Amino acid sequence: MGLFVEDVEQVSSSVKVIKNVTNIGIITDFGSPSDKKNIPDIYLVDSAGDSDGGKRIYRVLSELYPEGFNLKAIFCTHSNSDHIGGNYWLQQKTACKIWSSLRERGSVEYPFLEPALVWGAYPFKEIATKHFVAKESVVTDIMDFNTPLFLDDGSKIEFIHLPGHYFEMAGILHTSANDERILFLGDAIFGRHVIKKYWIPFLFDVKTFKETLEKIKTIPAKLYVPSHGDIHENIEALSELNLIAVLETEKSILDALKQERTAEELLKYIADLNGITLGDGQYVLIGSTLRSYLAYLYNEGLICHFIRDNKMYWSVVK
Repeated sequence: MGLFVEDVEQVSSSVKVIKNVTNIGIITDFGSPSDKKNIPDIYLVDSAGDSDGGKRIYRVLSELYPEGFNLKAIFCTHSNSDHIGGNYWLQQKTACKIWSSLRERGSVEYPFLEPALVWGAYPFKEIATKHFVAKESVVTDIMDFNTPLFLDDGSKIEFIHLPGHYFEMAGILHTSANDERILFLGDAIFGRHVIKKYWIPFLFDVKTFKETLEKIKTIPAKLYVPSHGDIHENIEALSELNLIAVLETEKSILDALKQERTAEELLKYIADLNGITLGDGQYVLIGSTLRSYLAYLYNEGLICHFIRDNKMYWSVVK
């Protein structure tokens, strides 16, 4: 999908959002115009899904700043391919820095880990495509969740620990010199249309995802920007909707496991229940997510597992 300057929304005095399938943040630091000849430093939040997306971001920046710009860095909210796919091209083009959290660094630099994780082994070719495997890029800086980054214009960027969806999600909070706060949430929360369409979004750690949904509500901001979804002035309702989706999936699993089932049988049950026709991508993503739910519910003492006839079965605790 194309990215155009018409897709750009100004959300604060120095922050813009390219609204797309994956929203991209543009943080602008003019600093001292006399020193920089009115050419801003640019910090991106994520970089689209592939090199073509990176090129389109660069073209948008060129239209927004025809006198020139300096792409300083890309902040990776996390290392899923639809968030880091433009890293390689933009880093090669501009020598920009790339920041990630410590636990996301490995799969930014070796994106093949993503399909390996969701499949649980060496991935088959249909999930070893660019939709799961971004081009490798070099992480230059590790985010410190306790130390802000201060920009020349008097604003600051804070990295907020928002785990659950993936290894170590990072929210990006920009506070301007006049105290406008814009929080980029990555996939720590999903937009209403995403929940409505998919209902079972990919989760790596169900427990921490639920905790993160509660944490988000305690962080004050002028605007909240999910990576997939609309921009919100108030995040509480969307947080509750995400939590309802998680709790409904938990209930469906517990209902299903009143009868002993394997993970494969559970996947079919949940897909049928939600009217989902599984293709390769959804099969591995939802299957991996359901195994995360199984681990969570087991660790909480709500279900048990056992091996019979060389199959692992799961059931509710009687």
